[in-house]
Amino acid sequence: MGKALVAYFSVGQETAKVAKMVAGVEHADLFEIVPSVPYKPGDMEWLSKTSRVTIEQKDYFCRPKMAVPLANAGDYDTIFFGFPIWMFDAPKIVYTFLESFSLQGKTLVPFATSGGSGRRETEKKLQEYFRDKPVKLLPLFELNGMSRQDVFDWHKKLVF
Repeated sequence: MGKALVAYFSVGQETAKVAKMVAGVEHADLFEIVPSVPYKPGDMEWLSKTSRVTIEQKDYFCRPKMAVPLANAGDYDTIFFGFPIWMFDAPKIVYTFLESFSLQGKTLVPFATSGGSGRRETEKKLQEYFRDKPVKLLPLFELNGMSRQDVFDWHKKLVF
């Protein structure tokens, strides 16, 4: 597998908690994807057409800025990237992260948490996004409420 990184975006603590477990199981470095403009509670109003999340998620080309970019992406062969599913997709800042360095030759392992948005639609969007990119994309795995043992069992099933 080579050297691994677990990068994650989390507004609450669920995705952060899972990412830390994945990093521990993988013996991987950990990197938090932090937006340059933090999300406030009002930004998260999914049903409002004018909320920040709704506006960003409906704009395919939206790429919110990161507070700090990943400086050493070339050091990693495998990148696990975790996020909450927002409106059946990864948050747009996750795409900002993925576009901030060369992905060529990397193995990408997406994992997500979700309060209700579907994993299948999100996985389809990721597959389409990576279709013409020189990466190995593993299937998206939803890790809601997982224990460390659950994460370990998931890891054992991964085929790099």
